[in-house]
Amino acid sequence: MCFQIADCRINDHCLYDALRTYLIYNRSTDISDDDRHAYAAFAHCVHVLHNLSVILDYKLPYEISLPEMMKYRWTENLFDTTVFKINVSIVHLCLAHGIPSEKISFHRPFYNLFNLCGKFRSDLNADPPVPMTPCKESPQLAKIIKEEYEILTWEDTKDMDDWIKI
Repeated sequence: MCFQIADCRINDHCLYDALRTYLIYNRSTDISDDDRHAYAAFAHCVHVLHNLSVILDYKLPYEISLPEMMKYRWTENLFDTTVFKINVSIVHLCLAHGIPSEKISFHRPFYNLFNLCGKFRSDLNADPPVPMTPCKESPQLAKIIKEEYEILTWEDTKDMDDWIKI
């Protein structure tokens, strides 16, 4: 299934191989439109996620900094860690705002955001969110998150002290 966020297309099938290859091995100025769209959609997803957490006064389980993300020197593990953080954060946000766990697919963040926005459109007078975790709501989602976490080689960004202020 293809989604469009801020006029940027991305296939939401959890196979981000082209994006991974572009970010890790081929960050040149000569890129395809698909790579450009996928990276922009990925960045917009993080931006939307952050904005929703602020607007809805919801603390996300992981911090994902868009400005830092733009400066990353991507590695396989850093890419996987970032995708995991995005997926878990979106799952938490969806559960906290009444999306049933059966309608959430852990590996499809754009689909989940689409459903969350649909929920907001259909129910503008929603009650304040109830604190909830995937473990309480859905043992199946908790199991998927745990399995994904266990196969992940966690990597966070490192501060780059070699930047010079001009």
